[in-house]
Amino acid sequence: SLRTRNPVMSDLKAYIPATLELVILSTILAIIIGLPLGLYSAKHKNKLLDHVARFVSIGGVSLPVFWLAMGLQLIFYSSLGWLPLGGRVSTEVAIMYELPNITGMLLLDSALTGNWVIFKDALVHIILPVIPMTVYPMGLIARMTRSAVLEILNEDYITAGRSYGLSEKLMLWGYALKNSLGPTATSITLSIGYTLMNTFLIESIFNWPGIGKYVSSSVLSMDFPAIMGVTIFSAISYMILNLIADLVVALDPRVRL
Repeated sequence: SLRTRNPVMSDLKAYIPATLELVILSTILAIIIGLPLGLYSAKHKNKLLDHVARFVSIGGVSLPVFWLAMGLQLIFYSSLGWLPLGGRVSTEVAIMYELPNITGMLLLDSALTGNWVIFKDALVHIILPVIPMTVYPMGLIARMTRSAVLEILNEDYITAGRSYGLSEKLMLWGYALKNSLGPTATSITLSIGYTLMNTFLIESIFNWPGIGKYVSSSVLSMDFPAIMGVTIFSAISYMILNLIADLVVALDPRVRL
C-alpha cells in the first residue's frame, strides 16, 4: 500500500472483521424482517398489509443509504441525543479498557471475554450504521419472498392442504416458505455481496474502521495497490457467495432431479 506502507493483505486482515460485523448483523436483521414481511404480503395480496409491505420494500430498495444514514445521525444524535455519532466505541471506553481482539469483531470478542461494558458500548455504537445497511437487503428479500410465495400459493398441493384442514400457519411457514427458499436464498447471498462491497459510504459517514473506509481513503490518495487488493477481494467474495447460493438451491430435490 502506498499510503500505509503495509502489505495490502495485512491491511485487509485488519479491516475486514469490522466490515463483516456490520454485514452479518444487517443480514440477520434483513432476514428476520424481510421473510415475514414478504410472506404475509403474499398471503394478504392487494390488501392494506400488502400495500404497506410493498411500500416498505420498494422504499428500502430505493432509498439512498447515505441520505438515510445522515438523516439518522441528525435525528438520533443531533436532535434526540440517544445514540453516538460514529466510531466503534466511545473515547472513554477505549482509554479505560483494553479492547479484546480475538476475531476482530468487537461485539463477539467482548462477549467471549465477558467484558460487558465494552459489549454494551459497542452495541450502542453499531445501531446507527446497521440500520441503513439493513434497509436494502430487507426490501430485496421481502420482494423476492412475496413474488415466490404468490406463485406457490396457487399450486394444487396448497389447495389440497387447506381442504384437508391443515392450519394456515403450517401452510405458510411449512410449505409455501419452504418451497420459496430457492430464489430467496439467491437474493440473500447476492445482497450480502452488494452490502459487503458498498459499505464505503456507511463507513465513511460513521467513521467505521472497515474495508469500506479503507478503500475510500485509498481512492482519495490514489493508492492503486490497495484499490486492486479490495477489487480482487470483492471478486472472490462474489464468487464464493454465488457458489453458496447454488449449493443452497441444490438442496431442493426438484433442482437435483
